[in-house]
Amino acid sequence: LLILSILFAAKFNYTSSIAEYSFEEIFSWQSITWMALFNFILFYSLAILYKNDTAKHMRFMIVTAVIMIGPSLSRIITAYFPISPESYIDYIQLYFKVSLVAVFLAIDIIKKKDWKPYLIILLAFIFSTFVYHARYSEAWLGFGRFVVNTFY
Repeated sequence: LLILSILFAAKFNYTSSIAEYSFEEIFSWQSITWMALFNFILFYSLAILYKNDTAKHMRFMIVTAVIMIGPSLSRIITAYFPISPESYIDYIQLYFKVSLVAVFLAIDIIKKKDWKPYLIILLAFIFSTFVYHARYSEAWLGFGRFVVNTFY
């Protein structure tokens, strides 16, 4: 249900904005949305895969909630702290999530727990941040064209 709602929100955002903005602008804005969807599917799938390993299952499920911190954090920052330009808000939420997972990884390493799930999660969040920085690249926009032609 969450996956469908993210897809519908992205589609609505695209169709309602295409008259005013270029495809490149709209899909570059949606880089965070699509990477959140990718990460959610990845982490939820890993949680289901490790349903019999409580520690790994718990870590992957916790991080499905961490993904949703981004939009909430953006709205809080926008409401209480006037930041210009607004693109800084994206950086804040992306790096906050990376930092939070890095702290979780450090805690697991210090406590000698199984740290591999948080390493996988951290690498996925770093990849998401990389995609955000490369959101105007031809590779990302090629993915965007595929998405628009297939799902929109």
